[in-house]
Amino acid sequence: MKAITVTGLSAAPGAGGGEPRLELGEADKPQRRTGAEVLVRVLCVGLDGTDREIISEKYGVPPEGDTTLIIGHESLGVVEEADPATGLKPGDAVCALVRRPCTVPACVACRNGQQDFCESGAYVERGIKGAHGFLSEYYVEEARYLVRVPAEALPYGVMTEPQSIVEKVWSEVQRVQQRLVWQPKTAVVLGSGPLGLLAALTCRCLGLETIVWSKAPADSAGAQLVRECGGCTRRRRTRRLPPRG
Repeated sequence: MKAITVTGLSAAPGAGGGEPRLELGEADKPQRRTGAEVLVRVLCVGLDGTDREIISEKYGVPPEGDTTLIIGHESLGVVEEADPATGLKPGDAVCALVRRPCTVPACVACRNGQQDFCESGAYVERGIKGAHGFLSEYYVEEARYLVRVPAEALPYGVMTEPQSIVEKVWSEVQRVQQRLVWQPKTAVVLGSGPLGLLAALTCRCLGLETIVWSKAPADSAGAQLVRECGGCTRRRRTRRLPPRG
């Protein structure tokens, strides 16, 4: 199958290797090994700043023993093969979560399904750290890491994974505020990149007055989207220090 890989990486960050290079090549089509795994045909993959850093700054870590990494961690695909017990069937649209728990017994977070708070740092992230990503024709993943996407949401289903980050942030905010009565009215979002825009849209859906603070100019596409959803923007200015003398 076809796959997009970054070569010249090392399984140990900072351990040398060649210059990163983006390549289109062939890779073995993955096979299901257990009934819990699902074969997915990829429809599209979103690329973000993390992918740019992997390509330009050797940020990515390939699987152990490899020097190449299939990138892409924001995916939308269609189930090709799945056992009925997984709750998925051929034709279902799905996206995959990215982070997998570490195997360190003492990591309480990962042992309780909270790998986003991994305490050991030995977690795995598909397409980023220790495992191949989804920028290929097919991938295999455990059903528990797949999220079904409704058919009516297909045009923007690839945004499910980045939106999950926004949802997790909001969930943690609510947990922290459980200690007192709280009725939020205003939200400030720092940055107008893809995640910042998703956060702004989510805040507006929650009925919050939303202010997006970023370096983007007022006539940028991001600023326009913020205004269209009922938010407002504030431009961050860089303060120049006087020269030493």
